Amino acid sequence: MPPTEVKELNQNTLMKDEKSRPALYNPSKISLFGLFFTPIAGAWLQHRNWLILKEPDRANESKDWLKLMVVIYAIVTLMKLTGLWPSWNWVTESINTADLTFLFVTWIFWFGTNSNLTNYIDRKQITFKKRSWVEPCFASAIVILAYNFALSLIASTLN
Repeated sequence: MPPTEVKELNQNTLMKDEKSRPALYNPSKISLFGLFFTPIAGAWLQHRNWLILKEPDRANESKDWLKLMVVIYAIVTLMKLTGLWPSWNWVTESINTADLTFLFVTWIFWFGTNSNLTNYIDRKQITFKKRSWVEPCFASAIVILAYNFALSLIASTLN
């Protein structure tokens, strides 16, 4: 085979490999993302990665974590609105609440440092394309702003 044909063959193989690699959010960065945008957002990204890897049972486990965190955040929010929780500044508190640190620590040990996803990718030797973080960062920022806005409105009507 002439060198140009070999080069084209190698490029075609590389193109197929590139197209067949799953596009995932970097699993080692998801726990850091959860630090800035709450563990809810991190569990959501874990869930999406498991779905892309066609692992529905593991995706459901991430979804269960997501549901649990939403329920805990909702309970704490209701307690704050009804005055059962010590009141502090709503805006700074709701972005990354110190009172929910235990939830984040639990989540980071479950998904972050001892990440089943990272271990799975290493064990299966999966090479993946890294997905852009723009969409989840933008979506999370909008959700946090909407949450803060809604809490401010509700809190102002209760006072």
